[in-house]
Amino acid sequence: MAEFIAYADLLNDAEIIIVENYLGAKYFADLVVNDFFDWQLIHADEVIGIGRFTGATNFHNVSQGRNVFQIEGPTADFADADNEFFLVGHNDADVTNWTVTDALNLGINTQRVVREWKVDHTGEVGDVKFTVINQLSINENELENLSVYPNPVQNFAAIDYAGSYSYSIIDATGKVVMNGQENGKAEVSMEALAP
Repeated sequence: MAEFIAYADLLNDAEIIIVENYLGAKYFADLVVNDFFDWQLIHADEVIGIGRFTGATNFHNVSQGRNVFQIEGPTADFADADNEFFLVGHNDADVTNWTVTDALNLGINTQRVVREWKVDHTGEVGDVKFTVINQLSINENELENLSVYPNPVQNFAAIDYAGSYSYSIIDATGKVVMNGQENGKAEVSMEALAP
């Protein structure tokens, strides 16, 4: 079995270590050196990472892969010493299914995605920023004024937001299946979409 990965740029040592941890987790291989991800057995899918190997210029500070979020070391204290890494992998559960198991408030009026992510870090990596990608194209600071319901959606999604906005509906593979623009309250039909 082989996997071929091509990059447009030359990888630095930190990036090579992150790729090796991704491959080690994916193929259940115990790395002899530079093994910074301990969740290979149950959270080995789509491992992404950020970190620093040696020296101030030998680092990687933004990563997303096929995850629904991006991780970033945005500040000067991120990986300010050698051999500091922050890696994330998931359990390959369906990202479109919801459960009340281990949900907040004992599952009363709350659900969580079945997919679970595990994080492993080495050293004091500093602040790490998680950003949800392709969910809503509005400023993060404006989310407190937004309501989307019901959750989960049956036939229609109600969007309540004061002002103009754009929205995109994205399936589990990352494909945009619907988008539009609205102003204020709107009801978006989901009846034509696959479950």
